[in-house]
Amino acid sequence: MSRTTNRECGFTLIELLVALVLVSLVLGGAFAMFNYTNKLTRTQLHQSDLQQSARVAQRELLRTVRMAGRGGLPGYAVAGFTAASAPASITPAISVRNNVPSATQRLVVGNPTSPLVVENTDVLTVRGHFNSAPLFVASTNPANLTTTATGGTIVISSRSPAGLPQDLSELVNAVVTGRQDALLIVSGLSDLIYGVAQLNPGNSIVAGYDPDPAVVSQIVIAYDNRGGIYTAQYGLLSADGVFPDSAIVHPPWLPARDLVNVGTVALLEEYRFYVRQPNDLTETPRLCVARFYPGTQIAHPAGGWITDLADSILDLQVALGFDSSFDGTSSSNGFFDFDANNVGTDDIIVDGDVRAGAATGLDDWLFNDAADTANLGSLPWLPTAASGNTPPSFSGPQPRPRLYYARVTTLSMAAKGDRGYYAPTIAAIEDHIYGMAPGDPVNGEDDRRRRRLLLTTIIDLRNL
Repeated sequence: MSRTTNRECGFTLIELLVALVLVSLVLGGAFAMFNYTNKLTRTQLHQSDLQQSARVAQRELLRTVRMAGRGGLPGYAVAGFTAASAPASITPAISVRNNVPSATQRLVVGNPTSPLVVENTDVLTVRGHFNSAPLFVASTNPANLTTTATGGTIVISSRSPAGLPQDLSELVNAVVTGRQDALLIVSGLSDLIYGVAQLNPGNSIVAGYDPDPAVVSQIVIAYDNRGGIYTAQYGLLSADGVFPDSAIVHPPWLPARDLVNVGTVALLEEYRFYVRQPNDLTETPRLCVARFYPGTQIAHPAGGWITDLADSILDLQVALGFDSSFDGTSSSNGFFDFDANNVGTDDIIVDGDVRAGAATGLDDWLFNDAADTANLGSLPWLPTAASGNTPPSFSGPQPRPRLYYARVTTLSMAAKGDRGYYAPTIAAIEDHIYGMAPGDPVNGEDDRRRRRLLLTTIIDLRNL
């Protein structure tokens, strides 16, 4: 016989409340842990994107800038680069449009359809032969060069003078597509004798070219150095500011440097790196590259104005390391080339600038100090003007300050801020001085909550 009671089985109210509190504590802890992990994951993702963007930007800049001048363009000022053009153009191989002002923010100044450049960032122009194809070696036999009053022709074989095969497909493609590309033509006598002319596809002969490396064939490349669409702009990149031929009347202090034979031929390219201002406020500034016909404001059909390279890049700053007579010391030997053992004050690359307490502008770096731009039209960057039989002169025994290094700095910033993070202020990057007011870009309250990454690379310009 079973025994029953009046008590019903179940939980009391107090037991339910205790269980509810325990479950809430466990769930609250789990939610807090999930929320913390989620925030940490987002922060790490933002940092990863930031680092990746900065690495891509530096890699693309490094790869192209390192090859500046490849094919024979020099790293010093030439006759076509005068004091008037100096603020935007320093050497044929590398030029810097420094701290773009709001009045001329367009990539192509005066063209409202060209992209907007972020204010106070630099536009870096790099010229050279960047294609993976090698330079095209021509025979130095004068018979392979025919000149006319407005141009000439060059015979190039699929075998170099040394008997090695060379792929001429790049030149053939330029002719077939009818492009007025720039041809960088260097003499076989001296690399100081070079000129930039315009490819003439109509008068070139490429029909007999066979890409088979086992077959020996040749092409005839025609060029214009006068009367072409871009011949005037291309000529300014030449050694004397005009294509070197017998039609030039050389000043008495300059020896004749006519192009009487050809050593190498290359298709000259120009790329401009810049930070593009977005049209949509939801987007971030991007590092972009544009390709132009060299020395012109006309976009090249193979590249165009906008090729995005990296997101969230706020600033691009460039300083150029020249071999000038200013070394920041009492020594007059400021040239890098003077000291064979690379020891001593005359080998100093960076002597500091006005912010570090040094004398204003007295270092070998251009565009790292606000005072630099005031000196662009004078020594040591450009020579004194020629007068009659008196040639232009530079300070010191070296005829021209030579470009050795490019210092490239990028500032990237995460798309969103992190609660609890507060970045230090940035006073300046090279000669770009930042405002310190709460609403100023980069140093504003909201911007300082976003993680940023500042990367600087000093690039040895191996081809200059």
